[in-house]
Parts: sequence; structure tokens; C-alpha cells
Amino acid sequence: SKDSDYFKHEFELLRDLSFFSVISLFGHFSDRNYNYLVFEHGGESLESIAPLGKSPNRSMCYALTNIGFQIATGMIYLEKNN
Repeated sequence: SKDSDYFKHEFELLRDLSFFSVISLFGHFSDRNYNYLVFEHGGESLESIAPLGKSPNRSMCYALTNIGFQIATGMIYLEKNN
């Protein structure tokens, strides 16, 4: 079907990515209703690193800047490899 071809294509693209700020895909499986992708555990969430309810401090700003840089470099990598 068209959906399964699309899923297979997306899986193959994700499987071939390898970059420090792009989370790695380990595999996939399907049941009767859903397709599942298995990714590496990426560590802490953005919310756990810098909860929005707190006032920002220097270390929190540094962490957010670092995360922003990782996202940007990951997006550049994805754009070049798409």
C-alpha cells in the first residue's frame, strides 16, 4: 500500500542518518494497527534541563544555547543529506 511504501522509505532515510545531534534509529516493528520506530534514548528532555517556571540563570541559558546549536547543526545535516 501507499502508506507502507511511505513508511519504508522514511525508515530507510532515518536508518542511514548518523550525526551527533540527530537521535539514532535502532529498528522498527509493526502490528495490525501501527508501525513503531525504535530510537536511542536521547537523555534528558528540554523541560527537565530548563523548566519554564524557573527564572533563567547563566547555566540554564548556556544549556539552552547548546541545545539550540545542536538542533541547528542537526537540521543543516538533514538538509544536506535529504
